[in-house]
Amino acid sequence: MLMRRDPFSWFTAEFDEIANRFFEDAAGFTGRVPLDVIESDDAYTVRAALPGLRLEDLDLTYASGVLTLKGEIRPDEEDEARYYLRERWCGKFQRSLTLPDEVDASQIQATYEAGVLTVHLPKSEELRPRRIQVRAGEQPRQLEERVLEPA
Repeated sequence: MLMRRDPFSWFTAEFDEIANRFFEDAAGFTGRVPLDVIESDDAYTVRAALPGLRLEDLDLTYASGVLTLKGEIRPDEEDEARYYLRERWCGKFQRSLTLPDEVDASQIQATYEAGVLTVHLPKSEELRPRRIQVRAGEQPRQLEERVLEPA
């Protein structure tokens, strides 16, 4: 089977990469911070890949429903080296994530291990699902209800 090959595909890919780097540098950060956000019945968990980060270079805040990761991954000491290939990025970064207002800010915890920042954001107790017993005659039944704030 013969496949047609675009002779300019390499050029398009290179141009896209150069344009992305230009706009990222102009915006003030040189790297992307990939996130995973997991929701359970009682909490949100955010995981961010930040290899090479020193804890003293991280600022983690939560205000008005927004979790913000801000910091800097510093270059290696041998930064004056002539690199043949350099794919690990360094520099300043900032990433903000809006979460529902149901987070209990006083119970937020964070850990950093093996290049991964994990932030545990528990949901407020009054907004968690709860079981309500309903009695009909002599047989009790269980129903699940989620308490919601008025809009």
